[in-house]
Amino acid sequence: MNDTHHPELQTIRDLVRWGASRFQQAGLTFGHGTDNAFDEALVLVTHALHLPLQFPHQYLAAHVTSRERDETMALIRERIETRKPAPYLTHEAWFAGLPFYVDERVLVPRSPLAEWIERGFQPWLQPDSVQRVLDLCTGSGCIAIACARAFEQAHVDAADISEDALAVAQINVERFQLHEWVRLVESDLFAGLGGMRYQLIISNPPYVSAEEMATLPEEYRHEPTLGLTAGSAGLDVVIRILAQAGRHLEPDGILVVEVGNSQAALAEAFPEVPFLWLDFERGGHGVAVPVFDQHAEMIEEGAGLVRPRAEGEIAGREVDIEPQGLGLLLGHDRGVEEPAVEDRRGPHVGHDGSHVLELSDMERPSLGRSRRRARLRLRAAEREGRGRRAESAEHRAT
Repeated sequence: MNDTHHPELQTIRDLVRWGASRFQQAGLTFGHGTDNAFDEALVLVTHALHLPLQFPHQYLAAHVTSRERDETMALIRERIETRKPAPYLTHEAWFAGLPFYVDERVLVPRSPLAEWIERGFQPWLQPDSVQRVLDLCTGSGCIAIACARAFEQAHVDAADISEDALAVAQINVERFQLHEWVRLVESDLFAGLGGMRYQLIISNPPYVSAEEMATLPEEYRHEPTLGLTAGSAGLDVVIRILAQAGRHLEPDGILVVEVGNSQAALAEAFPEVPFLWLDFERGGHGVAVPVFDQHAEMIEEGAGLVRPRAEGEIAGREVDIEPQGLGLLLGHDRGVEEPAVEDRRGPHVGHDGSHVLELSDMERPSLGRSRRRARLRLRAAEREGRGRRAESAEHRAT
């Protein structure tokens, strides 16, 4: 790019517009905290100028010095030439209204789970009574830290198999001074946690399929592969979590797991299992709450497991599923009583057969948000591949 001298770029607005134009011209891909060229340019311009992301719009007309212009333009050029997402250039990403340190050792936080963390996962949980939370595949630690703030009485275990990821998570734990409340654990899923049990197990694990991985834009290839890909169908890690989670949940506990674009594959692999799929007011999909009933009889006596398809095969490869765990999942249309969600809140049934919960004036716990009306739509997994089709691999989250 031959953009060394541009004296006509005099204001913040000029630089944002110029950056957005260059991004469009270069054909960049967005999806790491922003979804368009203008927002991406604004992130980089404000960072270069040491300004907050939110400032009075009148400041857009403020003039910049020649040095500020040069530094800002250099950062914009770096974004184009390296194809690195903006958070890897600024070393900052926002999640649940909080700024986190990030670098290329971890995925850029972008999971829709923030919205439900802020809600305290009501109606399943009462935020003030939650004592123990587990964040599996913690990465930067953003989910664990957001949970520690949302559930003020809870101790949070943040587990990851990657030492590099845990080093980044440590930076963020120290940033928010939560070392007494968030414990970092190097662990392959549940392996290093002993017999600990939790009221909430939450996970944004790797779930990108091999096919999706091959088509990811260059921006996503700067992220650690370990945090993205999970076998041919994208379900290798998710299945292990589902199979083992029951032994680590309290009787009234819940598992929340994000599978993103693998939602349809998961519903097809386990057609007898009733997953509740969360809806989001701020956008997002592919987050499941498997319906565990700790007091129900086994679906198949002695089997202890509802296996995917025949012989535990998904997309042509064997998956190692431990007995116990998934056997406690209730069959949605097997004449078994509906799970605890119905018992607690009495869902209405929508015209499409989905369960609908109306919660009025819900308090967003701990994060200082105002009271607001939340309409939570909980969808049972649709059988025979009727799950929502994958929108694009770019929406892989954290």
